[in-house]
Amino acid sequence: AASIGGPFYPRLSSMVGRDQQGIRDLLEGTWKPLLALGLPVMRGTFFLAEPLTQVLFGNEFVEAGVVLKVLILGSLPLIWIAIPNHALIAADVVLPLARVYGLSVAVNVLLNVALIPRWGPVGAAVATVVCEWLNLALVVRMVRREFGLSLSYEGLWRYLVAAAVMVVVLWGSRDLALALEVFLGVLAYVASLLFVGYLRSADLLTVKRLLTQ
Repeated sequence: AASIGGPFYPRLSSMVGRDQQGIRDLLEGTWKPLLALGLPVMRGTFFLAEPLTQVLFGNEFVEAGVVLKVLILGSLPLIWIAIPNHALIAADVVLPLARVYGLSVAVNVLLNVALIPRWGPVGAAVATVVCEWLNLALVVRMVRREFGLSLSYEGLWRYLVAAAVMVVVLWGSRDLALALEVFLGVLAYVASLLFVGYLRSADLLTVKRLLTQ
């Protein structure tokens, strides 16, 4: 997320105070491409959590797959929040942003106290995911107020269809080697996006425009 969002910071800094519309266009134009990147990671890892932990770390860690299933649900807000964070920092909205993360820390501690005695590491993972989505909700609210952000949901169905097809392929190939299963899942996702017309979509045109600016 930091690698994706970092290069946008100089551009956002140069726009602050002189091109609010440009900031809005950038924020509104990047959230769906980031969804296109993060959705297959989240859905694929959730589906393959147990075999992934087993292959990477051995049979003694297979139970950690349940924890990974929960934690990966927090990956999407981590990816989504990166560029809005940079926009707020560039606009010098630092103290309110610090309050958001301070609140998140407090909520995390309280949830850990409540959930870990009952559910152990799964409870800690749930607390983390709840706080990631809380951070995103609060930061989006701040960005809406600061820049007048408005999010369009047009074309969102493409990503949902592609992710659903990927999960079906992963389920159908679950008896194959893990590397092959991952390859087939990625291939299914990309092929599905192409099939539903992603190359002709406004989202791709927006990405191309932002990358050439």
